[in-house]
Amino acid sequence: MARGNPLKKYLMAEDFVPLIQEIVDTHPGLGFLKEATEFHSRYVHTVSQHLHLLAKFGIGRGKLNCSSVSNGAC
Repeated sequence: MARGNPLKKYLMAEDFVPLIQEIVDTHPGLGFLKEATEFHSRYVHTVSQHLHLLAKFGIGRGKLNCSSVSNGAC
């Protein structure tokens, strides 16, 4: 599931960074960020930490697994 470790069955905050960066780079609604490149890393970090906090309080250990996002349908 997680990038870099095919045996890991959960995601941590840092696992979201490449995905969030890709969204920042390509999403038309985030075009305002293209002019503020110094803000990119802070924005990406903030969003990944937000996802991490959701996972932490959702399942208690900061790990986001398949069952925590799909109501056990994995």
